[in-house]
Amino acid sequence: MSEAARRRFLRGAGALGVAGRAWASHGGLVDDPRFEVRASGRTEMMGGRPRVRRGSDVTVLIKARPANRPTSAGFVSRLRRSDLIKDAVTGRSSSEKLATPHVKVERSCEPHWHHAVFTHTFRNVREPFYLRLRGTDGNRGAFDPQADAPGAANPWEDLWCYPNPIFVEVR
Repeated sequence: MSEAARRRFLRGAGALGVAGRAWASHGGLVDDPRFEVRASGRTEMMGGRPRVRRGSDVTVLIKARPANRPTSAGFVSRLRRSDLIKDAVTGRSSSEKLATPHVKVERSCEPHWHHAVFTHTFRNVREPFYLRLRGTDGNRGAFDPQADAPGAANPWEDLWCYPNPIFVEVR
């Protein structure tokens, strides 16, 4: 892309608006995840920062299409569960702080037919928070991430999907 075309693209889309709409799917676990928040008459997608009035309701829509193409390992990944994760925004992060005492899986969904689809509404929002979506194949018998055994990691045994979070600001 030429420099002039890149500037036109960024000016039209907004660099921050484009950069935040990213997701990682290890092993092609999902295609085209949709992760958005609806509040105060507006919709923000993954990577967004909606601002809501204290006491408002915030509704989350999640839609993920499981993979339908074989991975480079020769099999089609199977999405077995999607989790909506919420945590409080408590200030600046620190590399020394590894604990997240307020994190909670708010809702889980197993895909039916061709999509994993669900909505969840947070009522009477009082404090800022962020939301994450996590998808897993559950192949290692656990639906929470497990540490790999040193020297025995196989990337195809434990597949995950993580879109960028949505930070909900409360004013």
